[in-house]
Amino acid sequence: MLAIATSAALLTGCQNTHGINTDLAISSGLNAYKAATLSDADAKAIANQGCVEMDSGNKVASKSSKYGKRLAKIAKALGNNINGTPVNYKV
Repeated sequence: MLAIATSAALLTGCQNTHGINTDLAISSGLNAYKAATLSDADAKAIANQGCVEMDSGNKVASKSSKYGKRLAKIAKALGNNINGTPVNYKV
């Protein structure tokens, strides 16, 4: 992945890239490197942040609502723990 990022960086100095978008190439290389080096803790932190943002901007049904009750049945079948991480289902 580092080779991709380095190659993309080197392309920025080329004047004749035959239609290659060098900014896109650099961005793609860096994104690939970030994805390859993303830890489990980083992924959990990003997911948790997304959940907090979604919950703060959307109405969450109560557990006693018809949606909450239906979700409880589905969640029971899915379980409340995934690889040691507690799961909090919401609708």
